[in-house]
Amino acid sequence: MFDFRKGILLLVVLAFTAGIASAQPFSPLNCTLNGGAPPLLRAEGLAEEVGQAFIQCTGGNPFAPALINVRVFTPGYNVTSRQLTGAYAGKLEATLLIDDPAPGTVSVGTNAFFADPVPGNTQAVEWKNITFNPPGTPGATRTLRMVNIRVNASAAGLTVTPTPVNLLVSITGSLTLPLQSPFLVVGYIQKSLEVTVTGANLSQCQPPTTPVVVTFKELIPNAWRAAGNATGFPQNNLFNIYNTESMYWDETPTNWPADAGRATQATQLQVVFANLPSGVTLGTASWSGSTTTFSATTSGNTVTLTVTGTPGAALGTSETLNVSVPVNFPTPPALPAIGTGTVAGSYAPVSSTITPIPTPVPRFTDTGSQTAALTIGPCETRLLFPFVTSITGWDTGLAISNTSKDPFGTGTQSGTCTLYFYGTPADSNQTTSVNIAAGQQMLMTLSGGNATQGLNAVPGFTGYVIAVCNFQYAHGYAFVSDLGVNRYAQGYIALILGDQPIINTKRYGPSPAEALNQ
Repeated sequence: MFDFRKGILLLVVLAFTAGIASAQPFSPLNCTLNGGAPPLLRAEGLAEEVGQAFIQCTGGNPFAPALINVRVFTPGYNVTSRQLTGAYAGKLEATLLIDDPAPGTVSVGTNAFFADPVPGNTQAVEWKNITFNPPGTPGATRTLRMVNIRVNASAAGLTVTPTPVNLLVSITGSLTLPLQSPFLVVGYIQKSLEVTVTGANLSQCQPPTTPVVVTFKELIPNAWRAAGNATGFPQNNLFNIYNTESMYWDETPTNWPADAGRATQATQLQVVFANLPSGVTLGTASWSGSTTTFSATTSGNTVTLTVTGTPGAALGTSETLNVSVPVNFPTPPALPAIGTGTVAGSYAPVSSTITPIPTPVPRFTDTGSQTAALTIGPCETRLLFPFVTSITGWDTGLAISNTSKDPFGTGTQSGTCTLYFYGTPADSNQTTSVNIAAGQQMLMTLSGGNATQGLNAVPGFTGYVIAVCNFQYAHGYAFVSDLGVNRYAQGYIALILGDQPIINTKRYGPSPAEALNQ
């Protein structure tokens, strides 16, 4: 039989206990938004990691848990944290961590949550239905840490003046967190790469001996980073600075997805050759000047350098990397085409995709890096005939021999010769010969020309002639006489002008002094 006295006693005890709980003097819930020193973000980057932000709360009623939604905004900058795949498809790698789980103790859905994109707002992410238990106990804290947030830093433009990235936090749900300030600077955007390119003016005839050099310079320390995504080396200590392209990520045996927080590759730099003349190929690239180590690959006309290691000594130093790329082309008689290509340097991969995507991370915008020209000029010899005449009673004969055919194994060449006339009564129109084969000669007289070789007559002229022949080893001879060579005659060997390509604006190349050679 139920003992009525015992029942009364039990009710009294329960009422007394409930009274103690309801009368517990909990301090008001108080929360602050904090972060570390804001990092520098590369202005060229489309997926740059901002600094960690955390909400730290004290007080409140620990017996009154609530469901909250944490939404963060990055005004002016699209959030570009990667989209996850597999079991977490539709989520973003941006992560909310509860009470800073120690390495190896993270558990998705318990103390780690992945964000949802916010429909209609590309500058925000949200963690929904997060259980929040106020710490209550004096001295206890509850921490909500936001990591793995990437933004499109290129929206700031290429400026060396640091531009701040702000984080704005909003809380909704069955409880509001009384933040002292919902704003936090989580990064400064700054131009991080300077590129200079040394182009080249080359001649078809001469195999290039000087490589194209592209110089990359870091404008902020540690702009070039290793991937940090290697299995067995999780980046799960929240208080370490890893200085890699990856962010916070854990590893088995937890249920952390493989594509959250990990970069798909290390920093890459590229040298891009475009519109190269036919016959031009690239040699093996080499580099110097940087303590960061790289590997190089060449695909088509693009050389890509990927960071393989960043020594600690390089972290506080802006480095300079000189990349040398040999340019090759065949020697006569198999000549490359005449033309001009371009050479440019930049980060890689270059992308136009700003919204969150599964890969690649990092990726960069096309910054319009400095471009230099690589020009292949014609294979040629330039000859100067200092005096010619075809006035009444006189005439001049011109002969140009193509001596590329010889017993020494020289590659034979052929090409036209164009003659430019300067003198009295006025500069005459140029005339161009047919193709002059190796071992053959261009022959003409000023008074009669040479119709067989396509050369026009230039009667009644006195002055000088510059001949440009599209082959090496051209040698010329002029013979001036009265008609019939009755009383006067004089012959001389044409002077050979400097052999710089015709695209060079200086007559004899880099030297201002005249240099005539036989």
